[in-house]
Parts: sequence; C-alpha cells; structure tokens
Amino acid sequence: MISNIPSEKYLVLGSVATLSYTNEINYTRQIHDIDIIMDKEQVLNVKKSLLRLGFKLSTFIDKRMPFYKALVKKSKSRYLRFSKDGIAIEILSTYFEYEGDTLKFDLYPKIWVKIPAKYLSKSNFENVSFSTLNIDVLWGIKKILNNTIGRIVKFKEAQRMNDLLALENLVDLKSAKKKISSCRFGVSKWSFRVPSLLLR
Repeated sequence: MISNIPSEKYLVLGSVATLSYTNEINYTRQIHDIDIIMDKEQVLNVKKSLLRLGFKLSTFIDKRMPFYKALVKKSKSRYLRFSKDGIAIEILSTYFEYEGDTLKFDLYPKIWVKIPAKYLSKSNFENVSFSTLNIDVLWGIKKILNNTIGRIVKFKEAQRMNDLLALENLVDLKSAKKKISSCRFGVSKWSFRVPSLLLR
C-alpha cells in the first residue's frame, strides 16, 4: 500500500512505529490498527487501492476523543479508517508542508507540529520498511500527547504508558529532549517550543 508513496509524503506512527523500535528489547503487544499520517495528495490513490482490495471505509473519530465536535465535521474526508478481516488502517489526511529543512503537518484541526526533516527516519516491522520519526522524536511527541490530551483521554491509558516506558529504555533522554526542543508546535498561527514540564 505505501510502497508506491514517496517516503517524504507519509509517516507511520502509533503501535507499528513504537514496536518497530522496541522489538530489540523484546517489548511487544497486540496491534489493533496501523496509524498513518499522509499527505492529502497521496490519499485518494491509497483509498482507491484499499477499497478495490475489499476494505470498508469509515472513520476513526469517536466521542472519547478531545475536540470531537470539530473532528467529526471532517471525519469522512480527513480521518479515514479502512477495515477488513480484523485489519484496521487509520489514515490522517493532511498537508505535508516542507519549509526549508523542516516538515510541518497537522495533528488535530489547527494544531500542528514542525519537525526538522533530519529527524525523519526509516524503520521496519515484520519485514515491512516504512517512513516514521526518529525514536527520540517519536518518544517526545508521545510524551507530550500523554501529558496533555492523555490527561483527558483515559482510553488505553495503561497501553500508552507501557509504550512510553519501553521507548524510554531505548532513548537518551537528554538527547531526546534536545531534539524535541528544536521542534515547533502550534495552534493556528501561534507557534511555541515545548515547555520542559511536558517532557517529565
């Protein structure tokens, strides 16, 4: 599915990205879905391919999610869930904006992140190679989300914590925090660095 997509146009995140790194310390668990952030211009062809393969299209937005009312308005165009035979692929359709040596993309409506392109990485899981984030930055973003949105959303809380602890066993926290400090997060036109307390 992603083999024909330019590596700079999508990122695999979530369980698959986490386990691709933690496999080396024998941390594994069941995967419920494959989470992908993808450039909007690539999504239509992927959608056609998955539907042709018999996947059913729905959305991964539900009422447990923060900003549910804002998300549900675009649930069928931006937050896509494809399912077949117990396999679920969830795609966040957004624009990948390369500005010099950085990549900017949305995480939620009007909430975005800008990451130095040098922190994009290749990883693999079960013999499938894919684009994702450097392990330090992946840990940092998961930590930030856990200390913000994760305070509200209790769904899969234990799983999120176990994932974070496993990643922490593999990263140099000082180096990881330095890398995250070079990223920018924003809401609409406002941009800010991550407060250090969100990485504790």
